[in-house]
Formats: sequence, C-alpha cells, structure tokens
Amino acid sequence: MNWVTMRECPRFNPRRLFLFLGRYPVLIYTNPSSLEVEDEFTFELNPICELSTMLEHHTQTSGIPTQTLKSERTMNAPLRHFIALHLLVLCAGADELLPVPVPELDGLRREGPRLSMLGDDYVYRDTTGTVVGKLLIRRGVRKGDVVLDLYDPGWVHRSSRKWRSGKLVSEETYSHGVRHGLWRTWNKKGELVGATVFEKGNGVQRIYYNDGSLEREIPFVEDKEHGIVVYLHENRQIRELYWYENGTIVREISFDAEGKLVHTAWSNEKGVHGSYLNGDGEFELSLNGRQVSTDDYREAAKSDANLPPFFANGKECIEFVMSDQAVLKLSNHYKELDLVKIPLEELSQGKAD
Repeated sequence: MNWVTMRECPRFNPRRLFLFLGRYPVLIYTNPSSLEVEDEFTFELNPICELSTMLEHHTQTSGIPTQTLKSERTMNAPLRHFIALHLLVLCAGADELLPVPVPELDGLRREGPRLSMLGDDYVYRDTTGTVVGKLLIRRGVRKGDVVLDLYDPGWVHRSSRKWRSGKLVSEETYSHGVRHGLWRTWNKKGELVGATVFEKGNGVQRIYYNDGSLEREIPFVEDKEHGIVVYLHENRQIRELYWYENGTIVREISFDAEGKLVHTAWSNEKGVHGSYLNGDGEFELSLNGRQVSTDDYREAAKSDANLPPFFANGKECIEFVMSDQAVLKLSNHYKELDLVKIPLEELSQGKAD
C-alpha cells in the first residue's frame, strides 16, 4: 500500500458552509402553510449534496431551485440547538489545512472526494468497476482520522483499518457481516496493545494500557456483547461495568479513579427499568423507560420478582451497590491481574470462511 498526498481535497470554504447550513432552516424549521406574511426574502439553494431532492415539494423544478419564504417564524430552543450543533461540527474542522495523506492501492481506481457530514468520502473500484473499498477522512470532532474499508468482490469479507495522526491505531476483520479473524489495536507509540481472534462473532476482546495493565474486556457471543463488559482506570480500579444480554445493557455501574460510585442504572430494551443514580445525586425510579413514583415502583416490585431492587432514595442505592458481593468480587479480581508485556506478541490471522 502506497501513501499519496491529496491536494485536491476540498478545503474549508465559508460560502459552502453557509449554503450547506442554510438549507436546514428551510427543510426543518419552516412550515410554509403556517408562516405569517411579513418580510419576504429569496433563498437560493446550491445542490451540493443529495438532500436537494428533498426540496421538490416546495421548490421550483427548473434551473436553480428557489423559494420565496416569509421570515416571521421563531425557532424553539431544540431547533436552535440543532443549528448550533451543525455549526460546531463543521467549523471544528475548519482549522485543519490540507494536504492529507491517503492510501493509493495497486490495481484499484480511486474516486472522490465526496463531501459528507463525517468528512471526505472516497471509493476504490477494481478493473470491472465494482466498488471494493471505501475511505473516509474524518473532519470535526475526529478530524484527521482516516478509515479504510476493503471488501472482496462478493462483499463477503471486509477488513477495516483506522489511522490517527498518520499512525495505524486499529485493524478489524469481518466475514458475512460479523466479527471474524484477527482484531488488533496499537497505541500512540505504535506498540500492539490489543489482539483478539474472533470466530464467527464469538470472542473476548482485551485492550491494555501502555504499562501492560488491562484497559477493557468485552465478551462477544454471536457478534453481540453478552456478559460482563469491564473498563478499568490505569490504577486498576473499575471505571465502568456493564451487564449485557444479547447486545442489550441490563445493568451498568461507573466509578471514579478513587472507587467512588458515580453512576448506576438497571435497564431493559425499552430504557431504564429500575433505579437510576448519577454523579450529581439525581435519583429516579422507572418502569420500561418511564419514570414512576416511589409508591408505584414499590407496588410493582412486590408483584414482579424480576424487577431490580427497590430503593427509597439514593443513599440506599449507593449502599446496595457498594456492598454488592458480585461487584466486590469483580473489583478484587481485576486488581489482582498480572501485567502483560507490551507490545503484545502477534497472533495468527485465523482462517476466514
């Protein structure tokens, strides 16, 4: 794989940003049937992405689509926040000046870039014109990240690599849409800190800190998180615990680096289903994602033994979690784990179907 410097990538353009953002008030914040007749203005749309097709029901069909709208309309707070978020995401990448290095793959034709909300998209085609690869150069929050996905002609197998600041940080492989084969993770020094071989979506992913202590442990069954997922602080204190059932979180706990409880919740596929406590002391009781009163939950818990424990207040909830034998056992287990040698030894790729 050869790396080339792309100089034709679109740089930050204030006019393009204005036109891109200007479209959203037209699509989302205005309702022509309910607008008051006040000042008039004409808004011209430059079709820079596929969203232009969504304008057909209230734009002209020939030439550059234009629409005369009325400006007497007040946006509510959530809509103003939506616009502010788009400004933040797009402007966050404004200070990143190109060129950006991207891979040039032998025998494949690269096409692009195509502007997207995540960054600049490229595709790679083989000699028959079939798309066998996709490349994303991220902008905004993850600016500088380069993600390359490669497929076989039948799109059965896929490999995904990510570079950050020009350094390879992860490599993932899939078969028939599920995790299969060798997954690897590197730190900023280029040292291998994670290596897992998945077998048809089954395996336990472990990633380590630079000193060889465990950073996370995630079990997968049939390509879904299943069991106890653990994230640790560098001092080996538990940072986060998640209990998964077939990809759904049923319980979660988080602690700070000193072992103080920060957050806990029980939940099901519909949302919080039990007690919720956050670091600000906010305490709630919910059933199927709907907040209920203390009395309502107490009565429901009497008739349903499968409900999480009832707590009258946050103090009782904290005392329960901090004395939970299962949590204490996990905490002691991960504190006593031996360090591993970094970089890790390379594993074999594993055989894909």
